[in-house]
Amino acid sequence: MASQVITASLSMALPALGGAWLDKRIGTGPAFLIVGLVLGLSSGTWQIVKLAQLSEKPTKIDRNATDDDDKAQGSAGTSDDDKPSSSR
Repeated sequence: MASQVITASLSMALPALGGAWLDKRIGTGPAFLIVGLVLGLSSGTWQIVKLAQLSEKPTKIDRNATDDDDKAQGSAGTSDDDKPSSSR
């Protein structure tokens, strides 16, 4: 999860920084900076939306835990603790 947040942050910042560097190198003013900002913000927004959708989906572990909870509730009253011991 942390790596995905870093990826979203870098995808926002790097195009703008690249545009600023290119403007300074070529001497074109803020043209490439603006293009970099637009590309970076759209890319970063897309990354954040993907991250939000990913966090809403239950993982395989969550689904297994839910299945185990359902099984445990269905067998209430039949645990080994409730059975009389057969050892003498």
